[in-house]
Amino acid sequence: MKDSDDSRNRLISFTPEDIRKKNRCNVLNLLYSNYILSRSDVAKLTGISKSSASAVVESLISDGLVKEGKTKSATCPGKPAVLLHLCENSRQIIVVDIAGENTIVGAITNLVGNVIERIQTPIRLDDKLSVDDIVSLIVDLRKKTTAPLLGIGISSPGVIDDEGKILSAPHLGWKNVTLADDLRKIFNVPVRVDNNANAAALGEKQLANGSSNLIYIQIARGVGAGTLISNKIVDGGKFTAGEIGHVVVDEDGLLCRCGKRGCLETLISIPRLQQRIADAPSEKDRIITQAGTSLGKILAIPIAMNGIEDVVVNGDSSIINDTFIANMQFAINSRIDSKLFGAVRVRFPALEQDASLLGESVAVMRSELC
Repeated sequence: MKDSDDSRNRLISFTPEDIRKKNRCNVLNLLYSNYILSRSDVAKLTGISKSSASAVVESLISDGLVKEGKTKSATCPGKPAVLLHLCENSRQIIVVDIAGENTIVGAITNLVGNVIERIQTPIRLDDKLSVDDIVSLIVDLRKKTTAPLLGIGISSPGVIDDEGKILSAPHLGWKNVTLADDLRKIFNVPVRVDNNANAAALGEKQLANGSSNLIYIQIARGVGAGTLISNKIVDGGKFTAGEIGHVVVDEDGLLCRCGKRGCLETLISIPRLQQRIADAPSEKDRIITQAGTSLGKILAIPIAMNGIEDVVVNGDSSIINDTFIANMQFAINSRIDSKLFGAVRVRFPALEQDASLLGESVAVMRSELC
């Protein structure tokens, strides 16, 4: 057998440190969603041994992330179990959303996504957003923190690599901007930069009881998607997963700014739909129905391929309304085998316009605590 074949068949080995980190992450995720459990509950629900569960819990207590509280009423003979509580205010996170058209929004959150402080800064439409604008907002927020800073997270449009480099963000006019590295050097804390739709998908899952198999569609000047499968974000080979706006869906359609004809963006972007409605106000419902149906048709295949159960759509509420959602949901469910897949739910974001901002705090937590 060739070396290349042999390498493909090698077993992946895990160090004790890898196992410890995984156990720690599992325990934190459990306490995050349940808030109050005993050590015995933790061992039972995570499937790790009682001694390992106890060791993980002790390390979390030592780090100030978990505390012991009241005792659990005993239902059988023996000592009552001591309950564990996640210390939600033991760390704070600074998050900034730079995906808005005329504002950047910053916030300080705690470990369960509660907003402690919020700052919104207007940006002139004729100005190009600069890194200095982001730095200034973070400086203002950092002055308002009241607990140790876990990290900084930036939610941005565009294609972003796993080092936080913005490879391409046409709506910002940015290309190959080393944003995460620049901010790490300035603030000397961990920094993440994530695609805004990916961040929003994480937020809907972690903070709003969304499915572990979810697509989050962001419709604005462009169209992007964040996909969560088995509770993991899909990045793609070149970090381009979810960049669906410039997929051709009508070869005879309108010329797109990318140079092709009939891209999805030319059919359902907010500016395009607003223009169509302005040109024919009496046709508004028909235009919105058509747009929702078109998006549903396009998404039916990837939904079936990946077993997606939950589809979240965010955009201008005058366009992305009940009519849009209802027709999109019908288009999807009429094209998949509902007996096999079950009915797919299409909905508005539970976190509303803060989905990507709060989702970025989840991304920082996942990165720094697990």
